[in-house]
Amino acid sequence: MFQPVNPKQNFPELEKQILGFWKENQTFQKSIDQRPVGSDYIFYDGPPFATGLPHYGHILAGTMKDVVPRYWTMKGKRVERRFGWDCHGLPVEYEVEKELGLSGRKDIVEKYGVNEFCEKCRSIVLRYTNEWESTVERMERWVDFKNDYKTMDPTFMESIWWVFGQLWDKGLIYEGHKSMHVCPRCVTPLSNFEVTLGYKEVSDLSVIWKFKVVGQENTYLLAWTTTPWSSVSTMGLSIGPEFDYVKVKVGDETIIFAKQRLEFILKGIEEYEIIEEFKGAKLVGTAYEHLVDFFNELPEVKENSKVYHVYAGDYVEVTEGTGIVTINGAYGDIDMQAAKKNGLPIVMDVDMDGHFNALAKTYQCLFVKEAESKLVEDLEKENKVWRKERYKHSYPHCWRCDSPLLSYATSSWFVKVEAIKDRMIANNNQIHWVPDHVGKGRFADWLNNARDWCISRNRFWGTPLPVWRSEDGEVLCV
Repeated sequence: MFQPVNPKQNFPELEKQILGFWKENQTFQKSIDQRPVGSDYIFYDGPPFATGLPHYGHILAGTMKDVVPRYWTMKGKRVERRFGWDCHGLPVEYEVEKELGLSGRKDIVEKYGVNEFCEKCRSIVLRYTNEWESTVERMERWVDFKNDYKTMDPTFMESIWWVFGQLWDKGLIYEGHKSMHVCPRCVTPLSNFEVTLGYKEVSDLSVIWKFKVVGQENTYLLAWTTTPWSSVSTMGLSIGPEFDYVKVKVGDETIIFAKQRLEFILKGIEEYEIIEEFKGAKLVGTAYEHLVDFFNELPEVKENSKVYHVYAGDYVEVTEGTGIVTINGAYGDIDMQAAKKNGLPIVMDVDMDGHFNALAKTYQCLFVKEAESKLVEDLEKENKVWRKERYKHSYPHCWRCDSPLLSYATSSWFVKVEAIKDRMIANNNQIHWVPDHVGKGRFADWLNNARDWCISRNRFWGTPLPVWRSEDGEVLCV
């Protein structure tokens, strides 16, 4: 019934024979043409960047992407599979910056020119298309390269504008000022998903600051931070009102912190005296002296009687730190909410490129991570540091250039994902997932925690948002 098969096969040669047979007989195209129009199965395939060569991850994902269309083809569906190229975005810009020896947004604007930079991006985006086509063909994946699409094509960008317009008309687009993760090197915000791509274990400088209590001699509130640079423009402190706090006499000084952190705060100190225990609520309203006096003449600080006081916060924890945390609405989502709730000003003393600006005076032009050591050293001399040490924790980095990200308050355009979250969760429950735990577990968890999606970037090479703003502030989507 079957012809005998030689058990000594040359698999690379056999592979070439199969590929040759498919090509000669146009097998892939026939698998489409033989299925009737109207019996389509639509398969969306996220396009790769062609500025780099394919690697194992692409091959693995490509194999899975090939299995699904083949299955539905065998079920009688017409499955057209146009290959695409992701031509826009930060990965392309980053490659061009390296090639031109540029370092970030400022260099692009001042040294090279935006138009010239975009044209250079355009020239490299299809650099490795031949290598991609060869690799995809060798892995025996069926896709249509002849009718490929490119995200930089005007027709594709117009389709993005159409989607944006649909969301706009439904009231699902807004411009918001929020604390987001930004890359200081790329000088742009990142989406929540992009942030999750770059977490790393790092050892950062942590500091326990001493904030002197107004009207109490040699008495200090101890606040812990793993981002000492952000403490410069701190406008308030938070405590947990239900937690137990202590006043402890150490030498000539009295320090205040959460009772549960006693061992952590006083490690290495043998002689001390607990002189008072009380609930955190007693500290609310306590005035203190700030670490620096840089902002005392700023109108928003000088005219605000609420600055440099202690406030209650339901987010304060006593499992680490001191049970007292700083409030700086400029550099953290929780902090921004606390600042707004308590009427505290938001002072931006750092630009999006991660360098202190003129408001920071002594530290102007220094990158925040570089300034930390100098800041701590300066404040140690003024007796405002209880202790400093390295702290190992997981911290987000830019998925493309590997720079540490900053939490930063900035304006961006968002899609109201939270407004449609319930619908997405309901639809997800109707999907037959294989394996089941992916849809009911990982993906469901992601949906349950989905937040509004930042879709704008402060960069150059990409699809511009179809939003126009007049001089009098009117905003139109065209």
